[in-house]
Amino acid sequence: MTRLLSCFAVAVASCTAILVATNTGRAQIPNHEHATVLDNGVLQVDLRVSDSGIPYIDTCRFQEGGKLAFAHAGPRLGLKEWLPQTLDAPDMAATAGCWRLQDDDIAIRASFTRQSDGLEATWVVELVRNTPLMRVYVHLANRGERDISLDCYPAWMARWAMPGENASLKYWDALTYEPHRIELAEVPSAHLQSRVYSSDRQGTAAGNVPYWQIRNSQGVIYFGIEWCGGWSADIRQVPDGASLRVLLPESETQLVLHPGEKITGPAVHVMPFPGTDEPQARQMWLRSLGQWARRTYGDRPLEYPFIYNHWYSAGRDLSREFLVHQLQALQPYGFDVFVLDDGWFEEVGRWTPAQAKFKPGELEGVFALIREKGIQAGIWSCPWLVHAEPNDLPPEVDRPPFLRTYMKAYALDLAGYDFTRRLLDHIRNLRSQFGIDWWKYDQELFGETSRHGRMKNVVALQEALAAVRSACPDLAIENCMSGGRMINVFTDSIARIHWIRDGGQTGYAHARSNVQEALGAVDFLGPAKVQRWSNRPNEVTDEEVLRCYCRSAMIGVWGISANLHKITDAQKQIIQQEAQHYRRLNQYKNSLLYETLLPEENRAVTGVVYYAPGRTEAAVLLFRWHALGTFTHRLKLQYLTPGPAYAAAAAGAQKESELEISPEHELSVRFSEGQLSALGFVQPRDQ
Repeated sequence: MTRLLSCFAVAVASCTAILVATNTGRAQIPNHEHATVLDNGVLQVDLRVSDSGIPYIDTCRFQEGGKLAFAHAGPRLGLKEWLPQTLDAPDMAATAGCWRLQDDDIAIRASFTRQSDGLEATWVVELVRNTPLMRVYVHLANRGERDISLDCYPAWMARWAMPGENASLKYWDALTYEPHRIELAEVPSAHLQSRVYSSDRQGTAAGNVPYWQIRNSQGVIYFGIEWCGGWSADIRQVPDGASLRVLLPESETQLVLHPGEKITGPAVHVMPFPGTDEPQARQMWLRSLGQWARRTYGDRPLEYPFIYNHWYSAGRDLSREFLVHQLQALQPYGFDVFVLDDGWFEEVGRWTPAQAKFKPGELEGVFALIREKGIQAGIWSCPWLVHAEPNDLPPEVDRPPFLRTYMKAYALDLAGYDFTRRLLDHIRNLRSQFGIDWWKYDQELFGETSRHGRMKNVVALQEALAAVRSACPDLAIENCMSGGRMINVFTDSIARIHWIRDGGQTGYAHARSNVQEALGAVDFLGPAKVQRWSNRPNEVTDEEVLRCYCRSAMIGVWGISANLHKITDAQKQIIQQEAQHYRRLNQYKNSLLYETLLPEENRAVTGVVYYAPGRTEAAVLLFRWHALGTFTHRLKLQYLTPGPAYAAAAAGAQKESELEISPEHELSVRFSEGQLSALGFVQPRDQ
């Protein structure tokens, strides 16, 4: 198998596997017992089948020390908990007497299949090699001669007991990334969901990102869903554990399987951690997801570019003169990427330069100038939409038609046409015409109903995006999707970065919004994936506010949206200083070990502490939150390596903090009157 398989190709392969994998990597003919063991060197998972023929995970243990991560907490699940009741036919029986397994360079996986009158269901459990990460999902196929309708689709159902007490659930709101933690003993059931897109809000209705964790006094289990559409998860306490029910509800499924058709549903990523240390558990989660993504979609290093984008400054008001003007002013700032956003094209579906804005060859010349400056060239598009007259819709437009009013364009029938070929052609044309290194995709694309149903469209979208990732391994992909509405394990795996939220504000109010959103997002996404913006810094006349505004976007990846020629010399000097600090700060992020101080009521400061690889250095980025006047904030740098004597130094800007660190690694950060942020670095004294 190639290392660049999409999740769908992996699933299909797993369903036809007939080999049992051993922890030595060899394969053997399976025996016909109702149990087997998966072992990837980190986790050991005992898989069984109930007397009624339902497969389940009986136990999951850490290989080192044999500590139990979780165990099945009966009673056994019945078939009606997995599939719609209408499909719970009396003749639905297991067609294989054991789990069937297969191994490759990515994972060791097991599948169990049972079949009714035409419907074949396959449960799949994967252990990603050399990580504590597990993927679980269900594959369905119509082996009969009539259509089969499904009003929901199972991702995974389980009742798991974790050793320990006082189980709690942590989850995050979509778009705001506000974290919540609830005690499972105090709520009958916690319902998490998103409609239409994986991390969206529908009007005033709340939605969640498809990530959560269950924690108790002895351990943590992380969860994430690999799916671009809507989803639903119910978590509740059961004796000695918690029940988990993850599925696509009827509104997100709309599935009819025709004879011979097959489909794979959302994969749920599960990672147990043997302890309660939050930063170290998160570090393991991010590393494990990164390993899986690199093996599946190709190796890409974590990077923290400094990005220019015109959107919140000029919007669609573009011309060659404006763009060349910006390019002439780029160099002093040290930007790594120049992204041409919405507004450059003739119309949606005709991805050629707008004739009213650019003469023939002018936009191509702008991109040539970008490349000459050694800067990555990026471009925006929404290739799942096409402009059309409502009384003359082309056949590739979905039915009933979904009009994205903002773009004056209709959604394509992704599942009914060869959208993978169409998207690959689109990317090849952009690269051929403009020589882009960076592609930003965007815009809503799913209607409430469609010709082939929501689920098939999501599968078609993910297959096409995975094909682009495979065909263009050097292309940086930016996931915008209407400002953070499609963040999930799949998009995080194929994309370089997420535009986590739209917003055209500027100044101190936007700085606080940046901080809140980024700190929430880096709780489940790596800093290299979390993009925030300083918009129109020329409008920020207070030097301390401008310094804070720049730093508010440095928690992850920093971008500036501006007419650079409107920035004064004094403003430029501050931005250039902060760009140097940003690059130094980025050197501490790749270890993925960091502590966050989340915004809370009455909290004096908020921010983040990053620990460099080796833990002999740290970087501290803090923001005044509710404190007034002059004050000193103290925090323990608990992950610094014992032994060396450490020194702390501020980043060096005016009105900067005074930093001191004690032999016990307690850092004191003094905020002066009016100071809004603090940035400092801790190193051994002899450096």
